Amino acid sequence: MVWVYGLIAHALTGGRRDFVSESGLVADKYQVLVESENAPRARELLASINR
Repeated sequence: MVWVYGLIAHALTGGRRDFVSESGLVADKYQVLVESENAPRARELLASINR
């Protein structure tokens, strides 16, 4: 019987959804953790990627 309410709601909204779906997720920022002795090399590698 609950499906009847869903059918009525669907008909009243013309089949439109009340939410937006996203096709992907992209991070705004990243956090990289390394041992302190590897930090200089990690900085070099990250700098080379961002060129």
